[in-house]
Amino acid sequence: MAKTSIQAAQPNIGLHVEPDAQGGYVVRKVDRFGSGDKAGIKQGDTILAFNHVTGPTQAAFAQLAEQVGVGNSLVVKLVRAGQPLELAMKLVAKKLPVSLEISAIEEVLERKISP
Repeated sequence: MAKTSIQAAQPNIGLHVEPDAQGGYVVRKVDRFGSGDKAGIKQGDTILAFNHVTGPTQAAFAQLAEQVGVGNSLVVKLVRAGQPLELAMKLVAKKLPVSLEISAIEEVLERKISP
């Protein structure tokens, strides 16, 4: 049986964005059931800030989400159809491939059964 280390859940922001000329990020795609989808972020929205941090890179967004952690919320400032909005985005976990989930469950069971 393959050994797998169980790690803390990684946040699934679920947004695909492109930088715009004004320092924001235009949402090109929203993954169904991701944190962005559940918060109500839509394709075409322009994200201005996460937790009041403006103009960070996509990598900085991901790092901020990891620091905040799954189950906690970020404040997202954005513009939709010319109107400013602020949304609370509760971070949901990335789903593991089923094979990894089964391996992790087997590992936990093996620990409980082993003398």
